[in-house]
Amino acid sequence: MTRSEFQTDVVAVVMGGLSGEREVSLDGGAAVMGAMARLGVNAVAVDGLGALMQRIKSDRPSRVFNLLHGAEGESGVLQGMLDCHQIPCTGTGLLGSAISMDKAVSKTVCKAQGLDVADSQLIDATMNPAARLTAGQTLGYPLVVKPVSQGSSLGVHLVRKSEDLLSATNDALSLDDSVMLETYLDGTELAVTVLNGQVLPPVAIVTQRAFYDYQAKYVDDDTEYHCPCGLDANQLVRLEEAALKAWTALHLAGWARIDFIFCDDRFVLIEANTTPGLTSHSLVPKSAAQAGIEFDALVRSILNTATHTVQAGAGS
Repeated sequence: MTRSEFQTDVVAVVMGGLSGEREVSLDGGAAVMGAMARLGVNAVAVDGLGALMQRIKSDRPSRVFNLLHGAEGESGVLQGMLDCHQIPCTGTGLLGSAISMDKAVSKTVCKAQGLDVADSQLIDATMNPAARLTAGQTLGYPLVVKPVSQGSSLGVHLVRKSEDLLSATNDALSLDDSVMLETYLDGTELAVTVLNGQVLPPVAIVTQRAFYDYQAKYVDDDTEYHCPCGLDANQLVRLEEAALKAWTALHLAGWARIDFIFCDDRFVLIEANTTPGLTSHSLVPKSAAQAGIEFDALVRSILNTATHTVQAGAGS
């Protein structure tokens, strides 16, 4: 789409919202709004799903650029609402968003398609302490505790001994109804961006912390990002194949980030992010830059994924 074609287009950039990732979303949203201005896009910033609904009633946008993290923007709720109003939205549709938001469901889907995933146990608030400890013992230590429907590592804990399991699960359950215990894999975390079905150069992450947590992602200045990621040609082919298999299995569309752990020559799927961050610390812009796509061009490419009207079903 050319600059002149943008002139009659009204794009609502939805950001912020009520999730624990609000500040991250607002930071990325500000960067996107700056790019929109430079591109000549008639864009308006909208804070949260409720405000977007009001905007549709009063001044219907032509398209929506979704940068709303968490359940409001990534669970399929926003996508379904926009489907009802026949308003195109960037990224993955209702089905793919709903599947990917739930780490346990997405892991089951991907495992069924032959992707490598870590062993896990699912618990919820109805399980008594003894049952939780049994689940942890069955899986073995160290293990990772994570809410099934949170992002940015919110509520995630690395647990090395059984004495710490109950406090970790209590914290995770304060953020979500279900929590996954997952085998800890000591390897290299790799973030793979897929843009319109094209795999961009993966980013390898090195953190000084026990794992790549919220502080490492958005606050620490000593987190290292390597792109090129250091894999050999054969390994890169295998990683690309795994990412595209996950893309298809999870019904992803437009753009997404798919995360893996490289351990013992295995590419183990962690999760897929249907609305990745676009902050100065975020991984998608780093991957795009290595591919020769500067930030404004990246924003334009993402915006141009909002060309369809109904995203239900495969999210295409």
